[in-house]
Amino acid sequence: MRMEANMKAFSEWVFRVEKGVGGFLLLMMLSFVFFATIGRYTGWYNMAWSDEASRYCMIWSVFILAGLSAFQGQMFSIDIVSEKLSLKGQKIFAIIRLIFMFAFCLFAMIYGWNLMMHQVRIGQTSPSLKLPMWFMYSCVPLGCGLLLAHYVALVWKQISEIDKKLRGGG
Repeated sequence: MRMEANMKAFSEWVFRVEKGVGGFLLLMMLSFVFFATIGRYTGWYNMAWSDEASRYCMIWSVFILAGLSAFQGQMFSIDIVSEKLSLKGQKIFAIIRLIFMFAFCLFAMIYGWNLMMHQVRIGQTSPSLKLPMWFMYSCVPLGCGLLLAHYVALVWKQISEIDKKLRGGG
């Protein structure tokens, strides 16, 4: 029980960090677009870099928050197949989904890592902000790693609930 409590506390801490970072990025994106629009239509100032900055904030927030969304059941899913199965069938189906998700995330992490390392080698920077592009590309392996970790936790939770029902505890 102690390890389960520690894992739950760690998960909640990770969720708070992801929500905080994702929320901050979304707030920054909104601010960039808002102030750039005001500057553009009033003619008071020009924020040519705001489009690029808001785009990068959106991309990073999507990759950071995808795993959290998946864990909380807010991602698109089709439960009709799982609901029609027996408890043992649901357990097997959850494991099969995990295998496919693991394969996808592993592929995306490796492919994203290779793209990021290519950007490190060529030293490309973003047009307006002059940020290293490897940093922008690093959101792919990081986000897919977070997605995979959340998905493993979700499937673990689902299997635990199914096992509890199978034992007659719920």
